Amino acid sequence: DLTDVSIDYGVIMPGRLMTQGRWAGAEDSWEYPFNPAQWAAQFGNFDARDLRDGHWKMDETVVLQFVLQARRDGEPVIDSLRLFSRGGQLYNVRPSAPSGSRPRSGSSSLR
Repeated sequence: DLTDVSIDYGVIMPGRLMTQGRWAGAEDSWEYPFNPAQWAAQFGNFDARDLRDGHWKMDETVVLQFVLQARRDGEPVIDSLRLFSRGGQLYNVRPSAPSGSRPRSGSSSLR
């Protein structure tokens, strides 16, 4: 039931924006594949192998941010999801504001 859907995304390591972009399409679903071996080949400071034994690992901190913008019945819909990976675990960051609340124009929680 959503129309005019777009998703802005970014993949960030501390100190480096690895990629960012926007997806806008008519499909009912979208996925973002994350392949640590690919990132290790593209970014020299992204360690995906344990140098002691050569096994693949995922110790780097990586943040994946997704912001959805769309319309439902003509009204704007905005939602976001922030995930981060550290030590082989994937975490879902909970929002700092209660569900349904909206920040006031010009305000910021980071001061």
